[in-house]
Amino acid sequence: MILGVAQSQALIPLKREIAARFNHNHWLELGAMTGALDLIQHHPRLLRSLSFGERL
Repeated sequence: MILGVAQSQALIPLKREIAARFNHNHWLELGAMTGALDLIQHHPRLLRSLSFGERL
């Protein structure tokens, strides 16, 4: 999928909110809703980094 400039710019605030607020359960819920649960559960750093307070 290729996004236009306006769509890409609209994603930046969304990305910031996700980085600031998402926790372990949010990521699992998003994965379940989008069919990417396996990808999220097996990401090498995503869920582990949340326990350190890191944001990807």
